Amino acid sequence: MKNKFLHLIIFSLTYFSCGLLDNDDVSVDYTPLKLNDGVVLSTPEKENIDPVLLAEAYRKAGETKMIKSLLVSRNGKLVAEEYFKGYNEKSEFEVRSITKSVVSLLTGIAIRDGYIQGVDQKVSAILTECFREDTELEKYDISIKNILTMTSGIDDWQYTGGGLSSALIAINSPHAFTPGKGFLYTDRGAHIMAVILNRLTGKGLLEYANENLFSLLGESIHTWLAGSDEIPLGCSGLELTGREMLKLGLLVQGNGLFDGNQIVPEEWIEESTTDQVTATEDQYGYFWWISARGNISAIGFGGQFIYLFPEYNAVITATNEANVVTNHAKAQYNYFIGLLQEYILPSFFDNQNQ
Repeated sequence: MKNKFLHLIIFSLTYFSCGLLDNDDVSVDYTPLKLNDGVVLSTPEKENIDPVLLAEAYRKAGETKMIKSLLVSRNGKLVAEEYFKGYNEKSEFEVRSITKSVVSLLTGIAIRDGYIQGVDQKVSAILTECFREDTELEKYDISIKNILTMTSGIDDWQYTGGGLSSALIAINSPHAFTPGKGFLYTDRGAHIMAVILNRLTGKGLLEYANENLFSLLGESIHTWLAGSDEIPLGCSGLELTGREMLKLGLLVQGNGLFDGNQIVPEEWIEESTTDQVTATEDQYGYFWWISARGNISAIGFGGQFIYLFPEYNAVITATNEANVVTNHAKAQYNYFIGLLQEYILPSFFDNQNQ
């Protein structure tokens, strides 16, 4: 399969040509920090991980100019954690499109709480003012599921503006296909889901996210970029710490359960991380990517990652420089994929604890 893990030669050549590596030899202590935040700590040896190979991955990460954080967990336990270039466990990182996956989790919570009827509910029944007399009839069939799976047909991927006005423009712009008849990644389409949540929950989306998701993880988010009407963006704009990213990955790995609390319905986790539509080289769920091997990921521009590897019972998160041009963003992405395939994943021995 030509997927995200087949770039080793490309990433090496691209990275060295872009000059994104430091020349200094770096030694890294990746021992997890003791924060008493609900994350269980362990060591590579106890979780059947080769510490030498893992250390080489962290050394390579430390050599770059743009990797900011790298956390590795296995069997639900954090075994390695390090921050680079002056960042630390309190640093909040721009996670870009990982925001979409957080919106997916909040959608499942809102359905459980009765704010949303289900994924088949029509957008036109919620954002009635966005559907005008001249709006094409087929657009009235756009469902929440269409939004979550990028099958709405909205052909306006680059997000600009914010709030309800953005939803109005997105719905009434020319569409690429009839709802449900194709896949097209769209930032503005994703923002519609945030507008829906903001309206139906009866409170600000940031407040709803903190009360019903992050506080139950022992966290509180502070920064979520919003439009002019103060509705947080559904496509991007969220800032998370390394531990917050890890907890989200552990939450999904635990089928919505974290530290004994069922925060997200188990059936929603299963449904949202199951293949719903073919999306270019991989499959797509509800704002989650799924590979042919069953790996689940939330990915943000420039190499922001929450990766779940069921085969290894592992969750791996990383952040990179987010404010870069497209060529550098691709290089950063490819470099990290190379670290995964050449060092981190091969460090996992057969796991008797799975």
